[in-house]
Amino acid sequence: MVYPTVLIFFCLAAILVLTTQVIPKIGKEIARAGRELPWITRRLMDVGHILTSWWLLLVIAGIVGIVWGMRRFLKTSRGAYLRDKILLSLPMFGPLIKQRVVARFASTLSTLLGSGLAMAESLRVVAEVTNNTLMKRAIKQARERILAGADIATPLRDSGVIDPAIAHMVAVGEKSGELETMLKSISDNLETSSDIVIERLSAAVEPLIIIIMAAVIGVIAYATILPILEVSAGNF
Repeated sequence: MVYPTVLIFFCLAAILVLTTQVIPKIGKEIARAGRELPWITRRLMDVGHILTSWWLLLVIAGIVGIVWGMRRFLKTSRGAYLRDKILLSLPMFGPLIKQRVVARFASTLSTLLGSGLAMAESLRVVAEVTNNTLMKRAIKQARERILAGADIATPLRDSGVIDPAIAHMVAVGEKSGELETMLKSISDNLETSSDIVIERLSAAVEPLIIIIMAAVIGVIAYATILPILEVSAGNF
């Protein structure tokens, strides 16, 4: 995301300079000559006035206050739960986030089991290091079932984070005594799949941002050049 972020930053900087410095000066000169500005130029001049007014500072202060309040709320248990639930339900990025969460769970648990740590203790450690509250809740329920002598696949399946097919693979690995190997295989497959999706999204996002930037800058350039052309045409 570094490259798209840099593109967006410079695009916003160009928009800010053009709307607050270039277009207002051109508009004043044309208005001084007694010419009427095109509507698109007037609208962009209005945008420039908004960007340089005190109202913008109030809006920015309000946004900062809202962001600060949201950050405080997301640090609570209820806020973190709602955040993770919303993230996992996103149409495009939800499945990707879910894959990364499950891959990290499977990889960490496989490593801990391979080091000789007991299942209950391994689940306790995995629950502490996971960043998803839904997954953490499912892992804690799985640990309680393990301590009660039951399986771990059922609470993982009921969590909504792990797909039924993956939960079935966990159950098969648990029954066959190859849980560590099965978890490693799940982790490798999910990481490979998510890496492919991320590469495709990155390849699609970059040209999309460039197209949007070109369209925005083109509109601003058109609004800047149009009154100059009209004045030049009127002088002939």
